Amino acid sequence: DGVRPPKTSHGQSSRRAYMRELKKVIEASDVILQVLDARDPIGTRINSTVEDAILSHYDKRMVLVLNKIDLIPKTAVSGWLTALRKGHPTVAIKSGTNQH
Repeated sequence: DGVRPPKTSHGQSSRRAYMRELKKVIEASDVILQVLDARDPIGTRINSTVEDAILSHYDKRMVLVLNKIDLIPKTAVSGWLTALRKGHPTVAIKSGTNQH
């Protein structure tokens, strides 16, 4: 799923503890922001099955944030925004500049 749980002091994976904390954060949120690297939006996006499960279980809205748009051609940014906006509201930002 692309998300790695933290390790316990004994070096064991603490996936249950991680999932409990993630659940608390999602429940307390009004909206879920999914940050995608503009150089590889598909590769940095969570699995669609996981995304659908989160959205249906928690009844939350998701906004996609296309980050690092300054690192790809403007035509690519435009194409990704068009494609991504078919599924979710999407904004594009330049990393480190707070510009959009």
